[in-house]
Amino acid sequence: SRKECCRISKDEDSCWQWRTWSEFLMGLPGSGKRDRGYGLDYLLYMLWCTVLGTWSAWLVKTFAPFASGSGIPEIKTILGGFVMKGYLGGRVLLIKSVALVLSVASGMSVGLEAAYVHVACCVANVSSRYFSKYATSEVKKRELLSGAAAAGISVAFGAPVG
Repeated sequence: SRKECCRISKDEDSCWQWRTWSEFLMGLPGSGKRDRGYGLDYLLYMLWCTVLGTWSAWLVKTFAPFASGSGIPEIKTILGGFVMKGYLGGRVLLIKSVALVLSVASGMSVGLEAAYVHVACCVANVSSRYFSKYATSEVKKRELLSGAAAAGISVAFGAPVG
C-alpha cells in the first residue's frame, strides 16, 4: 500500500518511491503526485477486479459446484438427517476458501456469515473422518456439525465461543 511504501517520507504526497500503474506502464518515474493517468488506472483496476471475480466463479463451477451459494439451507438439511455426499468434503472446503478470498479481493459484496458456517462444517466433517467415534456414527457427526455451525456464526460476528 502507499502508506506502507511511503511511511519514512515526511509527506505522503511527495513520496517518489510510490508508482501508480499508469506511471509504471508508461515508464515514468514515481512522482508521488496524482495528476495524470486516472483513466488507465481505473481500467486496470476494473480489469483486475473482473479477472479475480471470474477466476473465483470458474473455480467453483469447474471443481466444486457444491461450494456455490450460502450453504445454510443445505447444512440445515444435513442436520435434519438427510445425507448429501460430497457437500462437506475437502474439495469443497479448499475451493470455497480460495473462492471467498478471490471474491473479497475483487471487491464483491460477499456475505461471509453463511460462508463461515459452510466452511466450519466442512472442516468438522473432514476432521471427523480421522476419529472413529465420529466416522462411524451419523448422530455424533451431526452433533459435531451443529457445533461447527455455531462456531461459524460466532466467527462471523466476532463473538467469543465458550
